[in-house]
Amino acid sequence: MRARVVPELLKEGITIYRELIEQPWRIMYKIENDTVYIMAIVDSRQNVEELLLQKLLREKS
Repeated sequence: MRARVVPELLKEGITIYRELIEQPWRIMYKIENDTVYIMAIVDSRQNVEELLLQKLLREKS
């Protein structure tokens, strides 16, 4: 299984978050030092762009 940059966030220039797809779930995370932080687990059948931007941008600040 390979991770990718979260496409909705990449459009905003945010590249620190990665995601794994395990249907129907999208598992979004970031790695800092030697720690993996799970940021969100969402149902990929939904439009989650607004939710992701709100949650992950809040975490960034």
